[in-house]
Amino acid sequence: MKSAYSYLAFFVALNYLNMVDRNLLSAFAPSIVADLNLSDTQFGLLTGLIFVTIYAITGLFMGALADRFHRPRIIGVGLAIWSTLTAATGATHNFIQVALTRVFIGVGESALSPTAMSMLSDLFPPEKRGMATGIYYFGVPIGAGSSYLLAGWLGPQIGWRNCFYLLGFIGLLFVGICFLLKDPQRGAMDKGNNSTKLKLQKFSFRNAINEVRFCLNTSRALVFTVTAAIAMSFPVGAGAMEMLWLVRERGFNEAEIAKTFGLIFMLSGTLAAVFGALMSDWFHARFKSGRLGFLLITLLFVAPALMSYRFLTPDTTLFYACMALTFFYVSFYYGPVFASIQELTPVPHRATMLGFHLLMTNIIGGGVSAGFVGFLSDKLQAAGNPHALTISLFCAGLVTLIAVPCLLIAIKHYHTDIEKLHNLDLGEPLNSE
Repeated sequence: MKSAYSYLAFFVALNYLNMVDRNLLSAFAPSIVADLNLSDTQFGLLTGLIFVTIYAITGLFMGALADRFHRPRIIGVGLAIWSTLTAATGATHNFIQVALTRVFIGVGESALSPTAMSMLSDLFPPEKRGMATGIYYFGVPIGAGSSYLLAGWLGPQIGWRNCFYLLGFIGLLFVGICFLLKDPQRGAMDKGNNSTKLKLQKFSFRNAINEVRFCLNTSRALVFTVTAAIAMSFPVGAGAMEMLWLVRERGFNEAEIAKTFGLIFMLSGTLAAVFGALMSDWFHARFKSGRLGFLLITLLFVAPALMSYRFLTPDTTLFYACMALTFFYVSFYYGPVFASIQELTPVPHRATMLGFHLLMTNIIGGGVSAGFVGFLSDKLQAAGNPHALTISLFCAGLVTLIAVPCLLIAIKHYHTDIEKLHNLDLGEPLNSE
C-alpha cells in the first residue's frame, strides 16, 4: 500500500499545480480585464467555454486513451503541454491570444484527472476509493486558494505576467517523473467483478462514445449521479467571476481580498475535501444510501449559505462564514461523486466514463455557467443595474438545486445497478454500430 500512497501523493501535487495554473487567470481578473480591455462576457468566455469546451471534449478522448495505453506517459505529455502554454499566457496582449493559450492549456490539463482517477481505482480497494479520491481533490482548494494568494502577495511584486512565466516553468520540472512511473495492473482491486473480462476495441472517438452509451444504458443510478454532479458544478464554474464581484460590487481592494479569499478557500476547501473523503466512505459502510446519501444530506445543509451569501454585506461575520461554506461546497463532493461513478462503471471503461463525466460537468458547469454569468452581467449593467454580478451569480447558484431530485433517483436504483453490473456477461467486445 506504500506504493499506492506514493502515487496518490504525486497525483495530489500534479492536481495542485493544475488548479493553480487553471485559476491564475481568475485570481488576476481585475488586473487582466483592465490590462487587456476585456468585457465581462469576454472574460467569462476565457474562464468558461473557451477553456472548458476543449478541456472537456479532449478529456473524453484522453479517458479512452487511458483505458488502452500507458497512463503515466499520457499524464506526462499533458503536463508538458499545459505548463508550456501557462508560461505563454504571460506574453499575451489581447483576447484572441489569451483564448489560444487557454485552448491548449485545456488540451494538456484534460489528460490528468480521468487518467489519474483510473490509476487510483487500480491502487485502492473499493472501500477506500472515496478517501483516495477526496485526497486527490485536496489539490482543488489548495491549488485554487494558492492562485489567489499568489495574486495577492507575489502579483504586486512581479506582476501578473511573470507569475504565469514562473508557474509554467515549475510544471515542466515534473514531466520527467511521469515517464518513470509504472502503470498499475488494471482491475487489480476488483477481484469479484467480472467486468474485467470485457475486451476493448481499437481506439477511436466513435468507440469511446459507444462505451459511454453502454455504461449509461447499464445503470440508471450512474445517469442521475452524473446529472446531479453537472447541476452541482454550475455555481463552481460561475465562481470564475468571484474576484470581479468582490472588487466591483463589494468594494474590496484587489490585492487584499485576493489574500483573504485564497486563505479561506484553502482552509475551508481542504476541510471539505477531508470531510467528503472520510464521511462518504463512512456512510458507504453503514447506510443503504451510501455515498449518494451523504451527498444529498450535505448539499441540503450547505445550499442555503450558497444562496444567501450574495446578498450579505462584507461588514458582518456572517458574510465570511457563508464565504467559507461556499468554498466548502466547491470541494466536498468530489470524493463521493468520483467514487460512485467508478463503482457504477465496468472496470475497463472507468477512465472513459470519467472523461465523459468531466466533459459534461466542465462544458455545462464550467463553460456555460461562467459565460452565462458574464453575459447576464453585461446585460444588467447596460440596463443600469448596480447589482449585475450579484444577481447573475445568485441565478447560477439556484441551478444546484436540480441535484436534489437527481440524487434521490440515483439512490433508489443504486443497489440494483451494482448487482446488475456484477452479473454482466462481458466476454465479448462492444458492438460499435
